Amino acid sequence: MAMEEATLKAQARTRTGKGSARAARREGKIPAVVYSHFAEPMAISVDPTILRKAVKDSDHSFNTVLTLDLDGGGSKTALLKDWQVDPVSRQLLHADFIEIKLDEALEAAVPLNLLGTPEGVVEGGILNQVRREITVRCLPRDIPVSIDVDVSKMQINDSLHMDEIPAPDNVELVFSRNVTLAVVNPPEGEATTAEAEEGAETAPGAVPVAGEEPEEAETPAA
Repeated sequence: MAMEEATLKAQARTRTGKGSARAARREGKIPAVVYSHFAEPMAISVDPTILRKAVKDSDHSFNTVLTLDLDGGGSKTALLKDWQVDPVSRQLLHADFIEIKLDEALEAAVPLNLLGTPEGVVEGGILNQVRREITVRCLPRDIPVSIDVDVSKMQINDSLHMDEIPAPDNVELVFSRNVTLAVVNPPEGEATTAEAEEGAETAPGAVPVAGEEPEEAETPAA
């Protein structure tokens, strides 16, 4: 599906601080900052209702490409980096954007969706999703809505790792370690294969591994 894009009117703020923030809120706006690795940060104000709608209505959520239409002329292309929400009223208080270039690759976190019911779960196992996001590197308009993986063939004690994930077209998966993303655990009360092996190695009277000296038993105090 095509990447959703939205345009927001943005007013440049010549001052920062609490006074500037209060002035923006009196006008029905919230203070915001546009950060960039190729320009100085820029203080702006935006309409919180329009911003929330642009993000919430998009399947891409925070990865929605936004055009910030500046009132003094010009525009900036950005992604929403973060926003602050009042814990009681749930109103938006502040927003941070990161300026991007449409022809420059970037890194973004996208949801990991596990599809299907593992065969191990049908047999009584429990699916444990260890990680719910994957970092990708691609052009802004190529950011996928999610990474979908079919786990229906996973058996009890099977694990899903990063190197088993197929990357979408024009997208690179970013990871430094082959971390576990999901595992099908045995039914509650049954040890996993790894736990059983570990228990066998440390059980009293177990045969020591070849090349290792057995530990001496402690002599009871007289």
